[in-house]
Amino acid sequence: MPGECLASIADRYGFTNPLVIYNDPANQGLRHARTDPNVLLAGDEVAIPDAKMRIVTGATEQRYRFVVHRQPVYLKLRLVNRDGSPKSGLAYAVEYQGRVVHGTTDSGGGIVHEVPPHLPSAEVVVRDGQEDRRYQVALGYLDPVEEREGLRQRLKSLGYYVDVPGIPDELLFRYAMYAYEHAHDLPPQHYPPDQQMYHKLRLDYRS
Repeated sequence: MPGECLASIADRYGFTNPLVIYNDPANQGLRHARTDPNVLLAGDEVAIPDAKMRIVTGATEQRYRFVVHRQPVYLKLRLVNRDGSPKSGLAYAVEYQGRVVHGTTDSGGGIVHEVPPHLPSAEVVVRDGQEDRRYQVALGYLDPVEEREGLRQRLKSLGYYVDVPGIPDELLFRYAMYAYEHAHDLPPQHYPPDQQMYHKLRLDYRS
């Protein structure tokens, strides 16, 4: 369903690492359709394997250390100016579930913070000059880049797709693709684009 990701599904069923589900033989079709395990499309079928119990024996009156291999989940954002240059060195705060985590955007304008796997949304506050800019971020709603809506979501977030009243979506979508291709010296093409554009978008969008 919308808002789900493999991390939230794994957390719900008691798995500390979502790759255990993703790499299960029953999910071969899912791996073929979704090369990025962090991005699902509403309607994707995910098989949940049976949990395996591990039994460890040991002597009494002894101390034992058990290590849980947990796959962390990160909120990743990239802030850029209108000309595409990164907003680096800006102070920011990520607010969710009563917590506030502070940091500074990296040289690429990136924000990276570990968050709970089931987190539905977060608020990001960025100090830009003398102004605080607030962004409401819905987590788990990004479609795969190979899907038309996933491509549009990324182009819109990067500033290439702009909603203009009265102009058909198809025309706006074509212009957004052309603007992105022109900005990155990619050959102009119709939808669906080739893997070169998908690869570049994954790098720019970090997903």
